Amino acid sequence: MGDTSAQTSVLPRTAMIGVGSMGGAILAGLRAPGVHIPKPISVTTKSARSAAEFSGAADVVAYASETDPEANRVAVTGAGLVILAVKPWMILDVAREIADALEPGAIVVSVAAGVTCSSIEEVLPAGTAVVRAMPNTPSLIGRGVTGIAGDPPRAKQTSTPCARSSKRWAPPLWCVSRRSTTWRRFQDRAPPICSSTLKR
Repeated sequence: MGDTSAQTSVLPRTAMIGVGSMGGAILAGLRAPGVHIPKPISVTTKSARSAAEFSGAADVVAYASETDPEANRVAVTGAGLVILAVKPWMILDVAREIADALEPGAIVVSVAAGVTCSSIEEVLPAGTAVVRAMPNTPSLIGRGVTGIAGDPPRAKQTSTPCARSSKRWAPPLWCVSRRSTTWRRFQDRAPPICSSTLKR
């Protein structure tokens, strides 16, 4: 995969819930030179110790749910792009938690394996754009690919920011509609590469 370091990306204000292995890789890409994004990027961690790792950073502000029960809601306030990078079993609970704190028109991106877009949509305000992005393991060193799936009525709105964002940690391999004729092929081909099952 070619080096993307010279590419310039323009993104909306971004918040990330969870900065573990994959979330951390995504955050590193968003902080890279050439990414034009409103700073600071808001992130949340479970522990105060993890949040403290960002102490003094000019481009990231971290909130710990261990010490602030409202951390996730505070982080997403004002964000146009919200990335859910927590464990799959936590996704729906987190989505419910932040639902009424989301900005109108915000795009919610899930990188969790095994959690469908439709299940996330059910717990968010009606009309919220939800996108599934599946990076693969080499993304951890900036050499992976990403499968991106959005909804037809909002395809341009959702896929463009997500594709721009993913270029920083794993260039998009697919950007497809979840209900398009490409979707069946996407489901067939993404799992072997992304080590996950994507489905509506």
